[in-house]
Amino acid sequence: MNRICSEAEAAGLLPGEYETPPFPEELRGLTCGAKTKGSRAPCRLTSLYSNGRCKFHGGLSTGPASDAGRQQSRENGKKGGRPRKTQPCEK
Repeated sequence: MNRICSEAEAAGLLPGEYETPPFPEELRGLTCGAKTKGSRAPCRLTSLYSNGRCKFHGGLSTGPASDAGRQQSRENGKKGGRPRKTQPCEK
């Protein structure tokens, strides 16, 4: 969470009730710069978050924040993965 959001929450403002400053023009076009494990090549994405990284190398979600969100996450975890195709019986 950035400083502006922290200050707004401390003042009791909800998201949308305050304005964040525009993205600085001199920072547009910068790349993420995170390195891959294998070739150590830098990431070339230019859609960055306020932490200076792209959605793959420093994304937004840190998990559910509310009790309802945590409960929903628990229920989703119990469902398991994608349904498997049934294997035909061998004769």
